[in-house]
Amino acid sequence: MEVPISPTPRRRVRLFGWAAITSVVVLILLIGATTGASALAAVTSLHQATPIAYNNPSYQGGADECAGTAPGTVDWHFVLVQTTASSGMLQATFATAGTITVSSDKHAGGTLHWDVITGPDTLEGAFTDQAGKLLNLSHICVGPPVSTTSSSTSSTSSSTSSTSSSTSSTSSSTSSTSISSSSTSST
Repeated sequence: MEVPISPTPRRRVRLFGWAAITSVVVLILLIGATTGASALAAVTSLHQATPIAYNNPSYQGGADECAGTAPGTVDWHFVLVQTTASSGMLQATFATAGTITVSSDKHAGGTLHWDVITGPDTLEGAFTDQAGKLLNLSHICVGPPVSTTSSSTSSTSSSTSSTSSSTSSTSSSTSSTSISSSSTSST
């Protein structure tokens, strides 16, 4: 008597499990390949210790550096010194704004410059994809407060009220009762 070879129920579950795991791994790899991994490779990390609050007095820029900072915004100015790169990307992470990636906006001498604009926030870390001696938070510019203009419309309503006065007169009548007496005479 020949016994057909068929997988046992336990073996079927195991095969199904491996097939499911393999499918998930392949799917993850395909998604990663098609989305074009946008992760920035950290080559030079921020030199200063974090966290750094937007209002930290040690990092406040001067009037000449901060002229033109928009109301309600904070400009975080980073520099990478002693670099041969002519441009690069910077990724900064903030407590409220999250992760922000920007391109360098200036190259002068051996220094790359970046400006990251947020609202009032706290810097938690930063790095660039370029090599250099130090990546520094150069200064922070805090814009003036946002002015709120409130407009109110006032309307003047005029109402005329007339008061009518009524005079009531009470007349008093005097009633007199006369008593007449009758006299009876007797004789």
